[in-house]
Amino acid sequence: MENKIKYWLLLACCAILTGCNLKFPHDITLSPKKLTDSIDGLPQYAPRDQEVTFSIMCSFDSVMVVKTGSKKPVKIIPSRTIGNTCTFLMPAHEVTVIVFSDTKTQPQQPENVVVDNTPAPETTIPAQPVNNPVVAPTPTPHTPVNRPQKPKNKVDSVTVSFNLCLEGVYGRAVDLSGFQYHCRVAKGENVDMARFAPRVKPEVTDVKFLGWTRNPSANNAATNFTFDQNATLYAVWQLPKPPVQAEGTPQNPFKITCIEDLKKMEGSSLCFVLATDNLVISSTVQRVSQFKGTFDGNGHRLTISSRNCFIKENRGTIQNLRLHIKSSGCHLCNNNRGTIDDITVTLEKDLKELNQAVITYTNYGVIGRRIRKSWSKDVKEPKSILYVYNR
Repeated sequence: MENKIKYWLLLACCAILTGCNLKFPHDITLSPKKLTDSIDGLPQYAPRDQEVTFSIMCSFDSVMVVKTGSKKPVKIIPSRTIGNTCTFLMPAHEVTVIVFSDTKTQPQQPENVVVDNTPAPETTIPAQPVNNPVVAPTPTPHTPVNRPQKPKNKVDSVTVSFNLCLEGVYGRAVDLSGFQYHCRVAKGENVDMARFAPRVKPEVTDVKFLGWTRNPSANNAATNFTFDQNATLYAVWQLPKPPVQAEGTPQNPFKITCIEDLKKMEGSSLCFVLATDNLVISSTVQRVSQFKGTFDGNGHRLTISSRNCFIKENRGTIQNLRLHIKSSGCHLCNNNRGTIDDITVTLEKDLKELNQAVITYTNYGVIGRRIRKSWSKDVKEPKSILYVYNR
């Protein structure tokens, strides 16, 4: 049956091209889904708006199409021709009939076909009888032609993740705005990863980014890497040394920077060092009752005012200190049972008279010879500036 349909369609197309009226003995159904069989040139339906390649095995003078709703064939020109292969771009219509016209060899008419040889007008095709309409054949499934795809120059790539290893306050030194924690790089190629370095804030001077490493526990940094698979890089930083916790030893003493720090000296036998010039012992300050350790002034100034003292009882060592007295009756300590040495004493400018010693009130211990006073001769002094009573 299918060969008969092809035969009648071929004959119908030839009749259209030659201007003959062709009558069909029965109804024929056409379909817009079949591709043209270009081997024998038989007309069949083809997909619309697609570029279809026909391998033409015989000499066809032209290729014509019949649009839906029209009876006049239209000649189309191949978009390109290579050897015996022609490529045609099908017009945008719902149904398109492909007709191969060969004027050199006209097909023979079958015996049972009645042909009306009345010439048809040049621009129109005679209408078919109403009782014999031409209907498209039922479509049969077909497999789409898989055209060879052009090879793409696709480079294999891998994903690299970044771990900045920011801990504690060091994370505040890095500007994370715009930082990308993942990137794609070419597989197997040497890649400079320095361009993915995080940016340290300009005001931070003690933190520096050194590079990346594959091992999170390693400290050796690099910038160039080769990746064969997905990987993670860890940041290596040059960070400031964390502050050493004071231990109260001569090598690592506790620092005194404010009044609150004096509480650590109460009854302590450890080492302390003065780290400020602004420590003032006034009448509202809680004095150290007893001290057994070492207090090193480190050349800083300690101010005592309002007939007060710094330590009530010293059983340790006080040294290397600048003692500033603001009023008469002030002492470094009330009772000295330890050692006091290397002290420089200064007075308030308007203080013109000292009625008591400034080092200690009662001395039971040792006061060294390096006790220096720094005031004018106009100041009235007591008999001794070291002590009132020496036991």
